Amino acid sequence: MAGNEIIAYAKKNRYYFANNDINVYRNGKLVGDPESIDWKSEETGAYSFKQQPGEQNPLGRIKFLFNNESSVYLHDTPVQAPFKQNGRAVSHGCVRVEQPLNLAYALFGKGEKFDQIKKQWLMVIQEQNI
Repeated sequence: MAGNEIIAYAKKNRYYFANNDINVYRNGKLVGDPESIDWKSEETGAYSFKQQPGEQNPLGRIKFLFNNESSVYLHDTPVQAPFKQNGRAVSHGCVRVEQPLNLAYALFGKGEKFDQIKKQWLMVIQEQNI
């Protein structure tokens, strides 16, 4: 489970959450200062994590959600090297998209929806390069 990985990193580096743009929740409520938590002794089952979109997030900048009961979705990734490999099973079961804007165009075609996605995509890239 990815949560266990995150806690293992937090045990080694108390600033892991801030350095990786990860919000920490305890029983569904945002924790104001996750650096104050002693992850080595804390009961961690009540915690969940949400990383903000961006270069440090393995989910990348864009996510394609589908109406299904299994939480199956596609997402962008900043890690492009696996797309050049024959064996690409390098994730936690995720389905990564090599060219997400091309997929968005294939799904929505020319028009308002695609323009909105492209605009948001470009804004996130600009923010990350500032």
